[in-house]
Amino acid sequence: MIPNKASSTVLECVTQYIAQAERMHAVKVQAIQTDGGKEYQGVVEPLLRELGIRHRSTNPNKPYQNGTAERWNRTIFEGVRAVISSQRVSKTLWGDAAKFCTTIKNSLPTKSLNGKTPFEIWFGRKPDLTNVRVFGCTVYFKSVDFRTKLDDMAKIGIFIGFAEGVKGWKIYNVETRRITTSRDCVFLESADYTSSENYPQYLIDLPWKDMPAGVAKELRSKSTRNDARICPSISDEEASQNGNKKGIYKLENCLNNY
Repeated sequence: MIPNKASSTVLECVTQYIAQAERMHAVKVQAIQTDGGKEYQGVVEPLLRELGIRHRSTNPNKPYQNGTAERWNRTIFEGVRAVISSQRVSKTLWGDAAKFCTTIKNSLPTKSLNGKTPFEIWFGRKPDLTNVRVFGCTVYFKSVDFRTKLDDMAKIGIFIGFAEGVKGWKIYNVETRRITTSRDCVFLESADYTSSENYPQYLIDLPWKDMPAGVAKELRSKSTRNDARICPSISDEEASQNGNKKGIYKLENCLNNY
């Protein structure tokens, strides 16, 4: 998946794809078809001419001429909307959701390949799905920065996919708001990180639209986005601990006050 439409990014991805395809299958790429976007015209076109690869593009406003790719994109993003909505994860993680949905789609058999999976055609072996987990579910992973014997040895996070080139899972650390990888994980697939009743409920952003109008209005009037003491039920000690962690709150403590 190409993360953005910058010419340098597209050039890097196209170069990487050509090299990988030719090395894995011992064949030469003969042609590449695109939708004729400007990101392909500047730096990709000279590369294809240099390599002797034919560039085929569709006419303007004629997406049906590239129907297979367009339908694939629609399928992937329907899956992205579904997992983001069902697991209530931040929309900023849409890229990881798209990669996850693509991995699942490539691991499913298709009629056009006579019942085989795209993964099997590309790599020559059946996909291993034993490591697949529910996207957006709560995960506890082993901490690597504990200092003393009394520090927590596990951190809470969100499962967002599979690490590339690493034997581990890709995890969004809710406390640090950074992405990490780990192979020592415990998954709670039946609970997303905002709905579990038995574990701390951390939110990147308070779900204003899901709150009663009166509660949301009062919370907004009592605090700023950077203020950990968003309601009186949070103690001074907890406020001092969470004061520098923008956007991280204990929602259940807050709502119980109303």
